[in-house]
Amino acid sequence: MARFLRGFSLLSVLLLIAGFAYYLYPKPVAILTVEPRPLTQRLVVTGEVNSQGLAQVGSEVAGQVLARHVREGDHVEAGQLLVELVPDTFNNAKQQAQLALTQLLQVRRPQASALLQERALERDQRQREFERRRTLQSRGLMSQEALEQARKSYQQSEQQWQQANLAWNELKPNGVEEQRLREALAKTLIELEKTRVRAPVAGVVQQRFVEAGDQVQPHQVLLSLAAVNSLDIRLAVDERLIEPLAVQQPVSVVSDAYPTRWLNGRIYYLSPQVDSERGTLDAFVQLEETPAWLLQGMTVSATIALGEREDALVIPLSAIDFRQDGAYVRVFKNGSLHWQPIRLTQQDEQSAHVLDGVQAGDQVLLHPNNSPFGRLRAQPL
Repeated sequence: MARFLRGFSLLSVLLLIAGFAYYLYPKPVAILTVEPRPLTQRLVVTGEVNSQGLAQVGSEVAGQVLARHVREGDHVEAGQLLVELVPDTFNNAKQQAQLALTQLLQVRRPQASALLQERALERDQRQREFERRRTLQSRGLMSQEALEQARKSYQQSEQQWQQANLAWNELKPNGVEEQRLREALAKTLIELEKTRVRAPVAGVVQQRFVEAGDQVQPHQVLLSLAAVNSLDIRLAVDERLIEPLAVQQPVSVVSDAYPTRWLNGRIYYLSPQVDSERGTLDAFVQLEETPAWLLQGMTVSATIALGEREDALVIPLSAIDFRQDGAYVRVFKNGSLHWQPIRLTQQDEQSAHVLDGVQAGDQVLLHPNNSPFGRLRAQPL
């Protein structure tokens, strides 16, 4: 028994010595020295298809919807009929205005012309009679009373002619009455046309808000219409990444709905303020073309070409530990490791561009979560 205890004690001591030696002996770890290298800087962000020319098409008059001729997604031309209202009230007003104009042209004007001619003839006859009696009275062949009767009769006929002439001047061609009636008719035609709601511009119907039978009021929105060539892309860029953004930078865009159809464009506008709730800045992209399948509200992914950089610090993704609060690497220095937070910008399937957190010449562990225990020695790749 004593021999067994001595042997067990000796074995324990040897194991302790071996373990201590293993701890003290530096073990190799795969590290990578961070070095600057040329990099085409890109920024990948998400966004949506946006319309700068979204028209709200409404009714200018009150009425009941007779028919709706379009639905969501329909392509329409400028002036195309979209919605019709029941036109009965406006048709009645138009017929009344047409009837009034017809009465003027066919009844009232001819009557006024005939009356004017009659009054002119009567005035001329009474004038001649007055002149004849005045001549006779000057020769002493007619009494003063007879002359005064002729004068009054002539003056009365003159007044009647003047009244007929005023009426004729109002009813004559292109006169005040004709202009008034034609303006009234034109107004009823305009009001009648307002019952036929047409597209103000060529575009694509986005939403419809009424159906046949609905009652509408003036200025009520019936449809929304995205104008042709008014679609652009609105990108929400993290405010921490906006420093390199600039107008005219090229952008490649692909939609989630059509992942194989890439579109090209350029940034044409950067919002002057950051959305404080989302922490993002809106960047707007003008596309080189806007195909028919591109619809407002589509989710897109965009790659912004920021330019070339000669001294970019790029490390493989295998060297990065991604956590909820950010990205970290394990920096190897003086035989030991420590965690270092880093800030990334561009990232692809294999590597990431580091903005800050490490410097050129730093050594980072390639597999930060699989490092051995004890003293370490660098094994460069």
